Amino acid sequence: MNWIEFFKGIKPDITFFAPITDTEIANIKTVTGIELSGDLLDLLLQTNGIRDNTFSDYLVYSSDFIIERFKYCQGYFDDPGFDNKHSYLFFADDGCGDFFGHEVKDGRIISPEICYYYPIAPDEYRVVASDLRTWATEWYSGRLLV
Repeated sequence: MNWIEFFKGIKPDITFFAPITDTEIANIKTVTGIELSGDLLDLLLQTNGIRDNTFSDYLVYSSDFIIERFKYCQGYFDDPGFDNKHSYLFFADDGCGDFFGHEVKDGRIISPEICYYYPIAPDEYRVVASDLRTWATEWYSGRLLV
């Protein structure tokens, strides 16, 4: 899929970046223990992040920001109140501190489904879209409410 054309069609005032490099892919795996795959990898191979020019915010995180958010959220996952049955690789947020990402297990993305995670309430996560394309279409059209 041509992700650049797809995102231009739903949000015109955005900036794309150079594709993710093999070194950056390896760095995500080294730091997070998670192997990129599926639509997220395909998107990053076309553009390493997407920035909204209106709000100067990421629509889709760059590899560096994926790592930064992973480290930030590990504190929540390590909290004794969290059930530790779930781990995530986040690629976007809602601008209010809540995240969108893929559930992972044993270092792999286990489904194309997109989960929403609210880090203030331990264990509050739910599937909000069947895949990356559906999530982007619904989220950026305002039809997906969290």
